[in-house]
Amino acid sequence: MFAGYLALVTAALFTGAAFYVSFAEQPARLGLNDRALLAQWKPAYKRGFAMQAPLAVAGFVLGIVAWRLTGGVMFLIGGALLLANWPWTIFGIMPTNRVLMATELEAASSQSRALIVKWNRLHSVRTVLRCLAILAFLIGLRMTGEHATDVADASGTLMLDVARRRWSSELMAAVGLPEACLPRLFESEEICARVCDEGARATGLRAGTPVVAGAGDQAGGAVGLGIVRPGDVSATIRTSGVVFAATDRPAMDLQGSVHTFCHATPRALACDGSDTSGWIVAALVSRSADGITELSERLRGTHK
Repeated sequence: MFAGYLALVTAALFTGAAFYVSFAEQPARLGLNDRALLAQWKPAYKRGFAMQAPLAVAGFVLGIVAWRLTGGVMFLIGGALLLANWPWTIFGIMPTNRVLMATELEAASSQSRALIVKWNRLHSVRTVLRCLAILAFLIGLRMTGEHATDVADASGTLMLDVARRRWSSELMAAVGLPEACLPRLFESEEICARVCDEGARATGLRAGTPVVAGAGDQAGGAVGLGIVRPGDVSATIRTSGVVFAATDRPAMDLQGSVHTFCHATPRALACDGSDTSGWIVAALVSRSADGITELSERLRGTHK
């Protein structure tokens, strides 16, 4: 199953690079004059090819490995879709590439510009292939066939009524989306589904094995640290710095320093101040706990 996850990550990186080219780099360079446009496209294509070509091969190999280990045919399909980028590039895109590469910068014109526009349309086919590969890997990785999430993670969507621990019908109406498009909500400790037959074949688990909703990193880590009672506070420094406090009622902070979300323990809430790593490190380096104590007290007292 690990190979399947690696295949998915590889496909996601591959697809992200393709989207960047089509929706960011291409529109930006089309604002250049003909000579500058061609001058930018040539090295950009070479560097992009050097990065993306190995990703296609790696995703294909990982898809094959996942297929052999699990028997999930969707891994095979996903790998084939990634590998299909190679023949499409060679036979569909390369003729245009050769003309552009052979064009001297001094000869750049509206014709070379039109070829770069055509190249981007051809490149979009690769983007579609990569998106389909992601979909295939996601289907292959499904464990239960159910769509579910826990209230702690759902709090980060801005679509949750945190106080009532349910999707907010008001927010859904405001953005024009039906609530049916969202997964079912569960407390972190609840059984949200059971391993289906396909998931059992892919993982080696027994069909019917219960799957618990779980929690995100901050909420789960806080439970591990024992931050479950109102007033309990922790400070962590990882890729970001977070001061995390358990509470029993929604906290309102108009300055936006902290926000409230559902905790991983039933009927409990939590509030945290994220991206505070620099501030925490400064407090520790100065060998003073005043700064941490100050924010901890603020987190404890925000709801009062």
